[in-house]
Amino acid sequence: MSPTFKKLIAALCVIVLLGGVYVYVSSRNSDSEMVLSSGEFLSPEAAQRTEEVLRNIQEIDGYKLDDTLFLDRRFTSLVDTRIELIDIRTGRYDPFVPVN
Repeated sequence: MSPTFKKLIAALCVIVLLGGVYVYVSSRNSDSEMVLSSGEFLSPEAAQRTEEVLRNIQEIDGYKLDDTLFLDRRFTSLVDTRIELIDIRTGRYDPFVPVN
């Protein structure tokens, strides 16, 4: 077989494999979306909690961050005080090996 033909077969195998993964993942997502959207598989307490969480997320989306903080002189004058930690191995590699 020619190298071009081998590359073509390999590319087709990769495409088929990626398609199979996509179908598998999309079918799993549709089941979980159905459970969450319909609510028939959830207990009443779980459905209420889920709706409460979704309301909280929508409330958080309404918050806006004032970006003038990053332009303030006090913020721009901050200094990075990080230190580099050197990885030092302590002890023996295997503490259970007899010392000779």
